[in-house]
Amino acid sequence: MAKLGRKTKIPYVYQCDDGTFRARPKIKTLTGFKFPLGVGFNSPKEAVDWIVEQQAYAVVNTKQNVQPNITLGAMSEQALAEKSAHKNIRMIRYYLDQAVDFFGANTPIEDLDRANITNYVHELRGRGLSDPTIRHHLAEIRWMMRLAADEHGITRKFKMPKLDACGMRDLPFNLADFRKVVAHLPWYQKPILRLMMYTMQRKTVIFNIKWSQYRMGQDGKMRLHLVPNKTTQQTKEEKTFLIEGPLKADIEALPKVCEWMMPNPMTRKPYENFYKSFSTACANAGVAKMTFHHVKHLGVTHWLEKTGNVAQVSALSGTSEKLIRERYAHLTGANEAESIGVISDIYALESA
Repeated sequence: MAKLGRKTKIPYVYQCDDGTFRARPKIKTLTGFKFPLGVGFNSPKEAVDWIVEQQAYAVVNTKQNVQPNITLGAMSEQALAEKSAHKNIRMIRYYLDQAVDFFGANTPIEDLDRANITNYVHELRGRGLSDPTIRHHLAEIRWMMRLAADEHGITRKFKMPKLDACGMRDLPFNLADFRKVVAHLPWYQKPILRLMMYTMQRKTVIFNIKWSQYRMGQDGKMRLHLVPNKTTQQTKEEKTFLIEGPLKADIEALPKVCEWMMPNPMTRKPYENFYKSFSTACANAGVAKMTFHHVKHLGVTHWLEKTGNVAQVSALSGTSEKLIRERYAHLTGANEAESIGVISDIYALESA
């Protein structure tokens, strides 16, 4: 910088010993940053005008050199060439081919948006693919877009969707499947799954319910109070659920052998998990790909179908209203209804 001259108060403008001025700005171009040099200016204003011209020329030149019609098929081949030495190149080729088949080889990569990729996730889920496998598919799409930005200046103007935000419209099971699975569980584990769906809470919250949380209100009705718990760290504020009908009979039939409502009968402590019993019940009921987290989603879906009250479901389930509207927007138009409708539907199969 000493050869350029003395610094002035104006960025990128320097004064020489002979009284003239030089300019060396930092200009962003398509391929990176450049530092053009301008000399022989009689005043700082002339140097600044020259810098402005250089910046304007770089912007116009960048827009002219951007290739907006780079197709997905071309970017797929380029991405494969970049990862040709990768040990999992065969799987990468498969992921890219699946994306090209879905979107079309002649589709410009700049036309991809969040909605298109969300539809792609629904397509993959419809084929029965697991979420980890879908993440691999999305990772290769992300890699193609990054390559398009580096090589061709095509920037991605949206965030890649998260799998949880892609919606649970096509659950791998329905309420009838849920009832079948419950029917194949041991009698002392049935209330766990029913409460998990009715309260829309995670399994750790249900496992740690105590008898002290189940008490009668001033109106003579029994309620379940889910309070903040340091052990589960799931419930941040107290939530109250009305317990009546067959669910009330189910709970009151449980033996009070300890402070926990539904403990492991062998240890008389809360379950750490009962996935073995759950998976066995799923297999015996002929229901595949059912998880505890799907039970919560099924509960949220059913509450929205019955009530349509997004604010109420958000407060009870602990899921923000924004996420509920994104994931379950197709269910938020129903009329108000009583929560007893949700309970009765859980038991409808056995009462039929």
